[in-house]
Amino acid sequence: MSALPQYAPFEISKAVSAHSIALGFIKNTDGDFEFVGSFAAEVEKYFELNLVDELTFFSPTGKAGELFEIPVSATDSQTDRIYLVGIGDQTGSAARLAGAAVGRKVRGKNTTVFSACVVAEVKSHAISIALGAWVWNLKTDKKKEEPTIFVASKDAQAIKDAASIAQAMCRTRDLIHTPANIKTPAWMGKQAEEFAKGTGLSVEIFAGAALKEFGGLRAVGGSSPKPGPRMIQVSYQPKSKKKSAKALPHIVLVGKELPLIQVEFLSSVHTTP
Repeated sequence: MSALPQYAPFEISKAVSAHSIALGFIKNTDGDFEFVGSFAAEVEKYFELNLVDELTFFSPTGKAGELFEIPVSATDSQTDRIYLVGIGDQTGSAARLAGAAVGRKVRGKNTTVFSACVVAEVKSHAISIALGAWVWNLKTDKKKEEPTIFVASKDAQAIKDAASIAQAMCRTRDLIHTPANIKTPAWMGKQAEEFAKGTGLSVEIFAGAALKEFGGLRAVGGSSPKPGPRMIQVSYQPKSKKKSAKALPHIVLVGKELPLIQVEFLSSVHTTP
């Protein structure tokens, strides 16, 4: 389970509606600290503070992923804290480290964070916030809480893409961590059907006599408890393309052998250019 990043404009009214605001800082060539982008100045004005002065109190190094927290308050603001986040050399790797730090800070909390840490590599940053906030838990007696994540950007599509990628990665983590006594071939088939909903993908699941030509799959997967092995076929054909268009080669993903209970599945992805 993980919250996915949502697009937000660089607007102070949107920022102060969140419980926390994350701002990125760097150490420049003169050895001084400065905050990235012009939005930090708006935050300073709104809360009547000097961010560099607040930052130097913590003796920062400027390393990517470094995070310090300061309390704030202002009239008509939901914000009660600001995260000062190091973004190092502002590369993609640094943006990811900064995002992971913000995600871990709000992980498992019913809170809202507005991140304006980066002006470049915003997609990488947004993905990493979601991954940092990811939580896996099957306990039914535990109250599940997750943050709401807003990422400030001038490119709304980049944040939308980041959300799609983060969702896929978090789902993969969920599948990896699900115990083998739950993650049977039949269960995997149901997950494929669930994930395909609303995506334009079609799913066909082969079992029993439909697998008679797949001796290896039946031999290995036969040790799985009933109802036995499955082959999952996921197909996609863009609506804008003619059905007569020559299909691309199949993409086959093979996953094999989980501890204690053996699970074998094949996933064929049919694509049409």
